[in-house]
Amino acid sequence: MKYIFSFLFSFVFSGFIFSQMVDTSKIVGIYYFPSGNPEGGSSLIVLPDHTFVQTYFGGMINGTWKVEANNISFKPYVESDPFVVYVRKTDTLTNTKISFEGFENGMPSYVNFKLNKVVSTKMKRVFNEDANCFSYPYEYEVKGIIEEIHLAVPLGHWHNNQFNKVTFAVDNYNDIVIMNNPVKSDITQFVAQIQANGLQFNGKLVARKELQDIGEEDIIFIKAFVMKKPFEDTIYKNEEHFFVDQTFPIDLKKYSYNKKADRYVLIDQSKKTQIDEETGIEYYERSPIKLLPYRRLNIKNKLEGTIEVQQGSLFIAKCD
Repeated sequence: MKYIFSFLFSFVFSGFIFSQMVDTSKIVGIYYFPSGNPEGGSSLIVLPDHTFVQTYFGGMINGTWKVEANNISFKPYVESDPFVVYVRKTDTLTNTKISFEGFENGMPSYVNFKLNKVVSTKMKRVFNEDANCFSYPYEYEVKGIIEEIHLAVPLGHWHNNQFNKVTFAVDNYNDIVIMNNPVKSDITQFVAQIQANGLQFNGKLVARKELQDIGEEDIIFIKAFVMKKPFEDTIYKNEEHFFVDQTFPIDLKKYSYNKKADRYVLIDQSKKTQIDEETGIEYYERSPIKLLPYRRLNIKNKLEGTIEVQQGSLFIAKCD
């Protein structure tokens, strides 16, 4: 027994020593993966703080990396919950407003609103079964106070009437945003082998390029994006009720907070003149004047099982 323990200890310890000996400066850099299709390839940017960004046609992902023996393990940031709900209290609303975001993607979703003194377990589809065109926004109004929101999505094509079911306690908020988070089966953890002149992915050696090959503005954007969560704890709408981009963190120090109205108001509302470097055209740049915060709710309950479906759907999205 002691020989087995000694072997295991020496194996683990040697792996630890190897990981300590790896010169991570030889790993940090850019790795380009060419592609034969018109959309082009993808790029992997490995940063010295053990984070990474991968760019590809139509998207970007971020995450962390670590050395494990002679390998590097890349773990993307992925939100596992099928739905994310944000809420706020808006005094100007007479009823409860629910905005649905991203429900045109992924598996069909179902919803049930538990109202005060009204109990129904039946769930209704968000969109009709043959939905084929969409026009935004999708906002649903409920008369009364919502106590809970129940949401469900099928576990998969091969799971007969089995659903992921989640419940959110709304706590009498009347301005609600529900975001759909379809399963991203193509975003998974991946591994590369450390080589003298690059990293080996799936048996193919990819050469490393220096981070300095990226422009300064791109580096600033990448360093901001790598800190971004798949879903932030707080999201904001501006004075026109559009979502505010949070690729770069919002500097709330520029705002005064009105607690009663639960909103942020820009302190300096003067327009700042900027010059476009490529066109030379002058334009005005200003932060949103008002920010309306929506705060993320924790899931009250999550389980798998069957649901009872009510006929119809909240929205009809169909083109003739």
